[in-house]
Amino acid sequence: MLNAAHHILARANEPAIRSRTAIHYAKAGRITQVSYAEFTSLVNRAANALKQLGAQRGERIPVLMNDAPLAAATMLAAMLIGAVPIPTNTKLRADEYAYIASDAGAKLFIADDEFLPLLSDVAGTRIIFIDTPNGFDDAFKSLVGRASSASFPAHTEADDAAFWLYSSGTTGKPKAIIHTHRSAAQTSKLLTEVMGITPESVVYCTSKLFFTFAFDNAFLGPLKAGAATVCTHEWADPDTVLRQIEAIRPTAFLSVPTFFRRVLALPDDNKIDLHIETDDEAYLTVDGQLHVQVRHGDTVSLTAAPDPCLFARVQERAYFTSTLMNRLRRSE
Repeated sequence: MLNAAHHILARANEPAIRSRTAIHYAKAGRITQVSYAEFTSLVNRAANALKQLGAQRGERIPVLMNDAPLAAATMLAAMLIGAVPIPTNTKLRADEYAYIASDAGAKLFIADDEFLPLLSDVAGTRIIFIDTPNGFDDAFKSLVGRASSASFPAHTEADDAAFWLYSSGTTGKPKAIIHTHRSAAQTSKLLTEVMGITPESVVYCTSKLFFTFAFDNAFLGPLKAGAATVCTHEWADPDTVLRQIEAIRPTAFLSVPTFFRRVLALPDDNKIDLHIETDDEAYLTVDGQLHVQVRHGDTVSLTAAPDPCLFARVQERAYFTSTLMNRLRRSE
């Protein structure tokens, strides 16, 4: 037996971890903290709410929600009861949502209310909205609020599907990529073995959770490591991200080259000093515009380029995978 969700949340029950922050949630300029104790309770209540809705082991459940603690909890909850969540891109067309629901054979579809106009073509699937009752079904948030916080993990096997993620469909229709409980349970290896993430760490990723990179390294991975992650309701834009970095002070930042270029395009008055944390010397390159050798404890001044603009080559090994792979923190 192996239930990846139960395995990932194992550290959450440790006395030293329960009171720690699991999620820094940013929405509309406000940042709130959700502790591990609060988050595991939310996962368990969401799991029991899904059971109340009749979700079965192996059943695929598209989750169309903006990044939020409840969205994260719902996906882990589905895994916990043996169902198969499908984190779903929030920028698709109505026909694409209908296709995913049909292709997955989904009986349940969990969605934020704002996507109601885009789900009218979804047929044969019971749509449960977060805040608004739909027909005879109560709002999901209400169901979760009334549900028990007792945990009843399903006895899933290692090779059972834990979650699906759909490809972008650039060569045809989107295709489901199946991730097993065995592979999901291995999350956090990059974070802990390469980036040195610990329970004291805070991970910030600009990608949304329905992307594989963020789902693993900014969601499942930090939770398994007992670290904190940053969850942002809105899509990332450079100004907002810099303000959030200033407020939250993450110790690890993950992003993609296109976002780095957007940060570099900001006015030159965004000048920030960084304190470099590496085990040895590092070579830092900012989108080909800066190349400087630094050692542990060095401080580097960058124009319009705080944490998100650094690619690191540490100890002569290349860790570049189109994302930031260096541990940095701002200078005091």
